Amino acid sequence: MDDYGFRTCPGAKAAADEFFRDKPEPVVMLSTGQAFAIKR
Repeated sequence: MDDYGFRTCPGAKAAADEFFRDKPEPVVMLSTGQAFAIKR
């Protein structure tokens, strides 16, 4: 997910966190500001 860790794009993190809230996969944030999740 692009822009996950950027303060200038708080909606990106909020949307991803909300979507994954009831999923078993964790959202992993990278030091570059992106994030990913691996589907089980």
